[in-house]
Amino acid sequence: MNNEIVRGLTLNVALLLSVSIVYNAFLQKVRGKNQAYEALLGVVTGFVGILLVINSVRLDTGVIFDTRSILISICGFFFGLIPTAVATLLIAGYRIFVGGPGVLTGVTVTLLTAVSGLVWRWVINKRKLAGKKSSWLNYYIFGLITHLVMLLCMLTLPPNVMAATIRQISLPILTIYPVGSLLLCLVMAAGQKNVRTNRALESSELRFRTMFEQAPIGITVADNHKTLYMNTAYASIMGRSQEELKDCDWADLTHPDDLPADMEKFKALKAGLIKDYHLVKRYIKPDGSTVWVDMIVASIENGSAFEGSHLCMVQDISERRQKEEEIRYLNYHDILTGLYNRTFFEEARKRLDVPEMMPLSFIIGDIDGLKIINDAFGHAQGDKLLTNTARIFTDCCRPDDIIARTGGDEFCVLMPKTDIQTARAVFAKMKERFEGYAAKTDKTSYFTSVSLGYSTKDRTDQPFADVYKEAEENMYRRKLFEQKSLHSSLLTSIKTTMLEKSNETEEHAERMADLSRRLGQELGLDDRQLTALELVSTLHDVGKISIDKDILTKPGPLDEDEWAEIKKHPLVGYRIAQAVPELRHIAEYILCHHERWDGQGYPQGLAGEDIPLISRILTVVDAYDSMTQDRAYRKAMTRDAAIAELLGGCAAQFDAGVVHVFLEKVIKQ
Repeated sequence: MNNEIVRGLTLNVALLLSVSIVYNAFLQKVRGKNQAYEALLGVVTGFVGILLVINSVRLDTGVIFDTRSILISICGFFFGLIPTAVATLLIAGYRIFVGGPGVLTGVTVTLLTAVSGLVWRWVINKRKLAGKKSSWLNYYIFGLITHLVMLLCMLTLPPNVMAATIRQISLPILTIYPVGSLLLCLVMAAGQKNVRTNRALESSELRFRTMFEQAPIGITVADNHKTLYMNTAYASIMGRSQEELKDCDWADLTHPDDLPADMEKFKALKAGLIKDYHLVKRYIKPDGSTVWVDMIVASIENGSAFEGSHLCMVQDISERRQKEEEIRYLNYHDILTGLYNRTFFEEARKRLDVPEMMPLSFIIGDIDGLKIINDAFGHAQGDKLLTNTARIFTDCCRPDDIIARTGGDEFCVLMPKTDIQTARAVFAKMKERFEGYAAKTDKTSYFTSVSLGYSTKDRTDQPFADVYKEAEENMYRRKLFEQKSLHSSLLTSIKTTMLEKSNETEEHAERMADLSRRLGQELGLDDRQLTALELVSTLHDVGKISIDKDILTKPGPLDEDEWAEIKKHPLVGYRIAQAVPELRHIAEYILCHHERWDGQGYPQGLAGEDIPLISRILTVVDAYDSMTQDRAYRKAMTRDAAIAELLGGCAAQFDAGVVHVFLEKVIKQ
């Protein structure tokens, strides 16, 4: 082998290796997937090939010889079709431009080695899809086959130089070129691997930064008490800028009530006793408000760039916490009064029934006549009575006392560490407040009275049920004592309200009582029945206190809905009478005073003698008095006209026997 040929080819290979290193160092870093880049890569490769032709070795036969076959085959193998096609055109064009006896052969070598590289690229890609990796042996075989193809191309040389040329280049081609191809493939593969690794790292870092910044939870990396890095969500949760947070100690932003538990766990984390911890805590915002967070803190393991630091993840749970508090409030509080409910009372009773809380005093209170208030004046007035009662209980008790509404009209108070003398003083204060409030109550609200009882538990072995029973019996004794005066005041309130709402007068009530009593006597009623008749004649319209005053005093005809409201008043009056022991015996008469003899009345549609006699008497008397008195919607009738109406209603609206007795024995007299 000619030393000059070997030296020239070695320089060519070295040039190729140098160019490949430069490519890996610079050009491959800006590699893209667009056609413009691939065309540029083909141009650069083509100029390198021209440079190789310029530095080629000239044989004795005049044929020039270089390593462009390595370059163009490697280009096809690593760069693909577009760069290879561009480079091939440039190199082939320049070889034609140079001329000489081997022009055809040079162009053929350029074309076929380019095809060899592209074919090998296709084979290798199929192997990769099959999960097989390329090795140095693959690269060597690729170089060997490519240059066997190159040797075959020598057959296109002119006959006078072909044999001599093949003798001179066969050995270098089959020894130096495959090794050169192998080395260049290894350099290019290593470069591409580095680029892929770097891009994977860049992509991974970008994904991490994207996830870090766009995470819906707050994430921060901190070194002890100093924040190093944080995402936007963390700053948003804290209500501060990232620059501001970097200068803050997270402990200073933690709510004082939550800091001890946080610091205890954090010290265990730093000491290596635990790897992470979870805590629900509050941070303080710049405006003084708090934000509830669900926080997880974990140590950053050895080997990380942040070794010794900790990762903190927080999620804003303020809204969830608020809903939990609302649910807890609803579970343990009475919605109307705001006091604790029976569930909380029972739990508190068990919690306080311990030696440290003895003596444990207990007060029970029951609103007298709440049902009457609800039936007579409506539930709005009943609710007002309940809230006023709750306010007085709260005003009279101490901050540590447990006040609960344990039933519809029942209130209970637990007083830990309270002896019997203190309980008696609180009881007396409550009693005085309730009596004073009842005395001051105006006509816009109604107050009956509250019966109270109290007792004290001195020992833990004493059953609380006994204490409860003693206080309850104490309360019922007072309730029985005050009941008569209570009902008297309630009846007065009910009667006053009824007259005011319906614009009726005391004179109307007196006329009704007088006429009813006289008619009852003529019909042979005994004293007990006459007393009931006189009472029901005064209170028969008691149910009207539940009807809007605008309906009762409307000057024109009532519409369908208004009539429906009017027709409810006998039933409301019945419920009110049933709630007052002194009125229960007239409840049925109130219920039936709008029934008709023909069964077309309301609310039950009774007919004939199924209607109580007292109700039939009341119907006649009430109709006569209503017709002979002025009303909001009409003037009074004459006496004769009213009599005619009564006679016309016999056997339909009125009991004819009652009407005739009324007209002949009461009206004519």
